[in-house]
Amino acid sequence: MRLGILGGTFDPIHVGHLRLGIEALEHLELDRLVYEVAAVSPFKSAASATPGEVRAEMVAAAIQGIDRAEVGIQELKRDGPSYTVDTLETYGQAGVELVLILGSDALAGFDRWNDPEGILERARLATAGRPGFGVSEAMRVLPAAWHSLIEVFDARPIDLSATEIRQKVRAGKSIRFLTPDPVVQIIAERRLYV
Repeated sequence: MRLGILGGTFDPIHVGHLRLGIEALEHLELDRLVYEVAAVSPFKSAASATPGEVRAEMVAAAIQGIDRAEVGIQELKRDGPSYTVDTLETYGQAGVELVLILGSDALAGFDRWNDPEGILERARLATAGRPGFGVSEAMRVLPAAWHSLIEVFDARPIDLSATEIRQKVRAGKSIRFLTPDPVVQIIAERRLYV
């Protein structure tokens, strides 16, 4: 079985995340795709993040109807920062090939992650370009020995960020069609990002 893992803070999840996952399912021949909700990213401030259970609820609402996609909460079960190498350890089992899905912006900083060699021992990397972050530029900063361990796949780049969505909510602007309607509803009902 080929299991794709697409991790993120998802604060909130948006159409860019969803399209990346769908393209990964289609191009990488994945049997399943997990949208893994990060607890505390080592690269982001914990103080600003929406509680993990609320972000997981938004992901669950967003992926309804996406065949073979599910919410992952392994990182939410652990204390402290979320390290991908630990998450891969929880998903690794006999007969499962793990594929870690990254945007090219994340790939460009992969060498600064906690234990990148350990990650590469546990999973293949798969990446698609993001606006402003070409795959070839991202690959240039990584050791050449890693290049053969990285699959590149086509995904329509969507120039959108969760930060932009939060800013729109704070400004009282519509976020409709930037994230699925059930997520828009959760944000409004919980008064998130205001």
